[in-house]
Amino acid sequence: MGTAPPVTRWDTVVMGRGTYAPAIGAGIASPYDHLDQYVVSTTLEPAEHPGVSVVSEDPLGFVRRLKSRPGGDVWLCGGGSLAGVLVDEVAASSSSSTR
Repeated sequence: MGTAPPVTRWDTVVMGRGTYAPAIGAGIASPYDHLDQYVVSTTLEPAEHPGVSVVSEDPLGFVRRLKSRPGGDVWLCGGGSLAGVLVDEVAASSSSSTR
């Protein structure tokens, strides 16, 4: 289904609730279990989704903190609304060699 990005590049995935919803509907609690998984949502209850980390805080600040950690890149997986919030951060990342 194309859910496995190259392991050598990414170690973290960030997605919005809408992108995560098909996995929930299919009974998949951890769609990218080979990555650290974060779902940005103010409506999901973290205890009901133990396969991922639910993030209800400001996504821009959160992604900036993720990028400052050592490790692989952060993959923004789908989510037009989330991508819109992060567009400047994503553009900044594409012009540098850091996370």
